[in-house]
Amino acid sequence: MRARAFLVALLLSWQPPLAVAEGAKPSDAMIVATAQQFVLEHLQRRPENYFGVAFDIANIHPQADPGYWAVIGGFMADAGHKNYKPHAYGVAMRVICSDYAIPACWRLEKLVIDQTVILDN
Repeated sequence: MRARAFLVALLLSWQPPLAVAEGAKPSDAMIVATAQQFVLEHLQRRPENYFGVAFDIANIHPQADPGYWAVIGGFMADAGHKNYKPHAYGVAMRVICSDYAIPACWRLEKLVIDQTVILDN
């Protein structure tokens, strides 16, 4: 009987390890890392070859809509032969499911690089 009571208590208290409580938000580090990942994905589709990208400090701008963030930052891109170029980016993105640790739970809505609008959904 004790084993059954323990098992029931264990099952009732168990929650999936990556599940997010309602109202919880991702850490600032996760928000910035996700924005930078969207920038990197865009750069990989460009015809220019970048041999390295180094991101600078980014600023998070929470929006009135919960689960929606704007991130503004910069990066240096090595185009080869020690030819480093500074760039600026802006990303607006939204969490679309409760488990923000999964990349598929983020949706890119706006992307601007060097004052050029890349995506505006």
